[in-house]
Amino acid sequence: MKNPLSLLIIITILTRLFCIYIFKATEISNEWGVMVSIIEKNHIIGFREIDGEVMPSVFMPPLYPIFLYLIKIFFNNLDYYLLTIQFIQLLFSIASTVYIIKILSEFFSTKVTYIGGYIFSLFPLNIYAVSQISSITMQIFLTTIYFYTFLQLLKSNSKKNIILLSLSSALLILLRGEFFIFYIYSLIFFIFEKKIKIFILIFSITTLLISPYLIRNYSIFETVTITKSSGFNLFKGNNPTSNVEGSPMLNLDDINKLSKETYEKAIKIKKQPKYDLMIDNLYKEEALNFIKNDPVRYIKLYIAKLFSFIFLDLNSTYPNYYNFFHIVPKILISISTLMGIFFIINKRNLLNFFSLYYLLNALIFSIFFILPRYSLALLPVQIILSCAFIDKINKRI
Repeated sequence: MKNPLSLLIIITILTRLFCIYIFKATEISNEWGVMVSIIEKNHIIGFREIDGEVMPSVFMPPLYPIFLYLIKIFFNNLDYYLLTIQFIQLLFSIASTVYIIKILSEFFSTKVTYIGGYIFSLFPLNIYAVSQISSITMQIFLTTIYFYTFLQLLKSNSKKNIILLSLSSALLILLRGEFFIFYIYSLIFFIFEKKIKIFILIFSITTLLISPYLIRNYSIFETVTITKSSGFNLFKGNNPTSNVEGSPMLNLDDINKLSKETYEKAIKIKKQPKYDLMIDNLYKEEALNFIKNDPVRYIKLYIAKLFSFIFLDLNSTYPNYYNFFHIVPKILISISTLMGIFFIINKRNLLNFFSLYYLLNALIFSIFFILPRYSLALLPVQIILSCAFIDKINKRI
């Protein structure tokens, strides 16, 4: 085929259709199922019922459950509903592949660009994710748009790209609350490039787009936030029973895992509208006490989590974690990512933006706990950095 992008898209489609056929999800489980059910029945973004009353929640970001709910409006049949979600996620994956090619072509030759594109498209976990009910495929799609428009705006002031970057930023913040940190990190580059007007425009438009949800949270919880789960996540990843993956099976309502004194405080606030906010603060206090009382244990655990994020978890309890098609690609992409960082670290190159972006993610997420899907969100960044390594080898050869 003369058009290499067309061939890559066909391969992307076929691999994901095959995976959907073999591994397709048969239900919406865990927190997504609960949230969709509550939105459908009560028209409230909530996560739990207390004595038959649905409580508004700020624990989970809203975008993916709203996405699931909007699709469900059109389907009564569960099979059609799930297949529609997977088909849309397939479209997200195709678009991500196209955008990763566009991003790579900004830095590398056509040969290296398409090597990176095929690695991205054929990365096993990236294929598998399309068949599951998970926000990760949407996150990768939005991330590739975000990076591409970011690069374009560093070159020229395009109104279209200002809108696209602002929109993708807003959606990513509503999809993953912690993205706000990396969003601010990215905007700083516009200041360094003396594009103050672009910085102001993007920040203003993004804030405007997420403002309805910020207003909703302020009116209920009296705080300006998208999500409030950092305390629980800190506790899950830093308590006497936690490992790299946190405390297995621990959920937000497991207040019996708290100390007796803190548990009694949690019981008293159970029925308050601001429960999510208050219980998260209690979890944070408890986690910080554990860390203060045994800093050596949690420093060692942090290092283990960092190693797990970058390379692999040596003691994972996650189902099928050590599957050949997961562990080998993960190790190879991790090594090539670090080699790419090594080759560009002393150069004044925009690729260093991606190096620091990758390292910041690793350092921040390791404070909490590490699940296999977390590193998949950074696959676009790893592909870019790996291509820097591939490009170096290609030139030497």
